[in-house]
Amino acid sequence: MLSITPAGSTENDYDSRSVTAEYQWDSNGKNTTYSFGGGFADETVGATGQILSEDKDAKSWFAGVTQVLSAQSLLQLNLSLAEESGFLNDPYKLTLVGANLLSDNRPSERQQAALLIRYITYKEKHDASLHLVYRYFEDDWGIEAHTVETSWNQELSSNWLLTPSFRYYSQEKADFYAPFFTTTPADGFYSSDYRLASYGSVLAGIRLEKTFSFNASINLNIEYYTRRGDLKLGGDGSIDPGPLESTIVTFGFSYTF
Repeated sequence: MLSITPAGSTENDYDSRSVTAEYQWDSNGKNTTYSFGGGFADETVGATGQILSEDKDAKSWFAGVTQVLSAQSLLQLNLSLAEESGFLNDPYKLTLVGANLLSDNRPSERQQAALLIRYITYKEKHDASLHLVYRYFEDDWGIEAHTVETSWNQELSSNWLLTPSFRYYSQEKADFYAPFFTTTPADGFYSSDYRLASYGSVLAGIRLEKTFSFNASINLNIEYYTRRGDLKLGGDGSIDPGPLESTIVTFGFSYTF
């Protein structure tokens, strides 16, 4: 099966035009599914309150396989590669370099790779399913990240579903990241964007959903998130960003026509 998906987005400081294509096929009595695809995006970056119009291109490729292990479990492996070029700075981020506050300056190219492993198993005795996910990411900016996720989907009576979940994330900082710079680095690259720092984070949540017979559902979701430098693997994260904690409560309603 071949699917092609074009997309477009226009904002006051960002324009994007993209297309992705994916091809899937089954083998082994439909117990094995292979997928392969790629995408391309052409973007224009601007900034509110600034005279800025810069180009940015992105290419991506991915391949994956999903294997049914038994009547109750399956395993999925995905590998993705991406390449960005052009204006990769964030025009809203400023960096203290010596005595000057400057817009951050990042390399104009970025190579990325990610590996995802997902395992799902159904526990008939408990009428529940266990989901386990591991994701590894690295790029040529020096960032290396690990993500571990788990969730338990528990079926309750009267079409209620209870889903507790947990996610841990850890990353190393980019080569050109620092809270501030006393002098301009020799390569000319610098950024104090906290998203490029080394840190760890934990997300714990619980979701309760009720499905009705007339294709409607309601849900309540509660999530607690914390991010700190010492939560990184090894416990030696960046001083900046500082600790962050948040609790998010959402309520939703959906109806399928």
